[in-house]
Amino acid sequence: MSARLRVLRRHLVCQVAATQTQVDEGLAEGGGDALRLLDDEQMAHFVEHGYVLLPLDELPDEFHESLYRKCEARFEETGGKNGKEIFKEIPELHRVLTSKTLQGGLTSVLGRDFTMHPARHMHVSGNRDGGFHKDGGHCSIRHHRQRWAMAMYYPGGCTASMGPTSVIPKSQFLDVIEGKAGAGGRTTGGGAAPVQVEEEVRVVVPPGTILLHHYE
Repeated sequence: MSARLRVLRRHLVCQVAATQTQVDEGLAEGGGDALRLLDDEQMAHFVEHGYVLLPLDELPDEFHESLYRKCEARFEETGGKNGKEIFKEIPELHRVLTSKTLQGGLTSVLGRDFTMHPARHMHVSGNRDGGFHKDGGHCSIRHHRQRWAMAMYYPGGCTASMGPTSVIPKSQFLDVIEGKAGAGGRTTGGGAAPVQVEEEVRVVVPPGTILLHHYE
């Protein structure tokens, strides 16, 4: 299983991933027993829709604002070309990574036996539509079961005018997405009946929010 992380405001985005092995008991601040696991309502929403929004309110507003300024300054200095090194350059991001909120969410959807994948990145929204895509499907294998997860962290929040990321609820059950080259429509594959897909949801959130979603 694996998980990813991102960061946004202007739209700044950082990514991290995780894969199933033995979890580090000391990874979360305060120890494993203090993790903020998803409640029944949050878990049901994630299972059905493929995502859930988590307020990272265990860290103060000043932390999120300071982190956003540092990420934005680093992006301006590098043009985003070294986004994969963002966790080395801004070590405060590890407080997000080890937070009880994120670790609890990942534990809820992946189980205790996971580790963070080394893949990570910082992104900024552009002036073009990024289009819908799936980050999963490595080696032509789709994991409709919960084997991977991605998290997107918004230190400065995101408004509709910033060109927010959008998600298609329930699309974790699809092999293809309508409109992609060669997709052939929204289907589940394997001869199964098509899933009734909802309209896209724009992720407009306040500062200090994490979007935890299925990797598919």
